[in-house]
Amino acid sequence: MNKKKCILLVLATLLMFTVTTISPSPASAFIPCSNGGKHAMHGNGLGYVKNVKTGKYLIHRKQAYRCSKCSMVIVSEYNVYAKAKSLGKYQSGTGPDATVQVILQKNNKLFNNTSITKDPFTQGMNFYR
Repeated sequence: MNKKKCILLVLATLLMFTVTTISPSPASAFIPCSNGGKHAMHGNGLGYVKNVKTGKYLIHRKQAYRCSKCSMVIVSEYNVYAKAKSLGKYQSGTGPDATVQVILQKNNKLFNNTSITKDPFTQGMNFYR
């Protein structure tokens, strides 16, 4: 591989790893925004959840959301902007703003959301375009 391709590959890899959360804490209950009230969730590009021990992606090229008031990030299987009624399998974390969100963890645990309106976790959020 020539030097230019190698540098591009390294830069692309660094850009991907923007949200780093090792073994995230449980996200199955109402969590108020640290800046008050409900989280103001906005679409934030592509999302990935990767097991750092196995190198496998648990969620690959799906929807990422980010609270505009704090640094909470969610990567989910389903896209609420495409009229999904739930997040499906998801993981949450915190980290800097980026167009590609990657949550790193040491296990294969994902949470499952079956209803945006009835699940305590998503009742603490408003989703905006």
